Amino acid sequence: MKRIISTGTFFTITTVIFQVFGAPDFSLAGFAEGVTGGSGGRTVRAVNASEFTSNCKSSEKLIIEIAGKISNASTSIASNKTIIGIGTAGELTGTTLSITSGTNIIIRNITIHHAAREKDIISVSGGKRIWIDHCEIYNAIGDLNGDGNVDTKGDIEGGDVDWYDGLIDMTGSSAEITISWNRIHDSFKAMLVGSSDSDLSDRKITFHHNWFYNLWERVPSYRSGTGHVFNNYYNDIDHSAVNSRMNAKLRVEGNVFEKVGSGEIDSKTGIEWGPIGAYYSGTKGLWEVSDNIFTDCTGNQPTTSTCSYTPPYDYADVLHDAAEVKEIVTEWSGVGKYNSTGIITRNGIPASLALKNPVSAGNAFYTIRGEKVDIRSGIRAPARTGVLIRRNGGTCGSILNGVQ
Repeated sequence: MKRIISTGTFFTITTVIFQVFGAPDFSLAGFAEGVTGGSGGRTVRAVNASEFTSNCKSSEKLIIEIAGKISNASTSIASNKTIIGIGTAGELTGTTLSITSGTNIIIRNITIHHAAREKDIISVSGGKRIWIDHCEIYNAIGDLNGDGNVDTKGDIEGGDVDWYDGLIDMTGSSAEITISWNRIHDSFKAMLVGSSDSDLSDRKITFHHNWFYNLWERVPSYRSGTGHVFNNYYNDIDHSAVNSRMNAKLRVEGNVFEKVGSGEIDSKTGIEWGPIGAYYSGTKGLWEVSDNIFTDCTGNQPTTSTCSYTPPYDYADVLHDAAEVKEIVTEWSGVGKYNSTGIITRNGIPASLALKNPVSAGNAFYTIRGEKVDIRSGIRAPARTGVLIRRNGGTCGSILNGVQ
């Protein structure tokens, strides 16, 4: 705890800072370790599609900020770029981000939704060393073609499934990718790794601390190579979630699967469609499973491994027990949890500075998550709380930025 007192002519401000002990470690982990994006380059702010696409294609190392809504801005992304939303305002719609050969790319803190029809939202077909973090990515699911036919989440045989393509597809020579702390939802097709049973390579992809919900399948669908799926929360996945195909080896650990799977038998493998399995390809993939939780699921829910795989990186500092995952991921995934300088935030305000639910003026007590804290006594606030700012007995005033 640090106490800062600033005395002026008209008033005294006493600021008491409480460390955000419950905030997760958002450090880059996984196969994309070492990615720096546009760090060290110029910072530019794109306000329209033309500026955005021009900056993304530039050969210059750049940090590209988005502080509003940009529509119909499909573009390729060149190497050494960070694309980051400001607060909760960064938004792309009607847009496909394509990474065909670029390397060292970060996409962070942006809402990206409703791609052009039959297109992916993020398409990685040859890029390497990519980090997609704290984004919200979605299309739509349901009767998309308007023919009135709905069986489960839409007209599966009648065109709704193909109205959009995937949310994040990684094919060809793409590799060394981390997908972390995102909210990925509302799509028939979530994430495809490998475009066909002949598109085989070791892409090395990590998926961790994502919230996957209201999806049909491909969470992910993973052909060949090695991958790591840990500490994700899966909720309401109608068909199947983790699909290990074509001799892939996946470490699947510490995930929570809730209401996942249809239980139907896959015609190629004979395995029930469920949380973890091998589907659609004649050659099955493999999995090492550990500490996964299955709640109200149907279909394949393995607790016995079919292979042994240890990722070649250290992730102990970011790994949580499965029992903690649902609460942590639902609170800390998605946009507004990180700002452009990398400070942990809650809805765009630095979490170490964010007061929640102040009580009325003329009172030295403030209520944070139902617990009263007396700023005069120096009592430490509960986990995941922030700064208390008191101005002559009044309510919480403006945030003192830069006080850590």
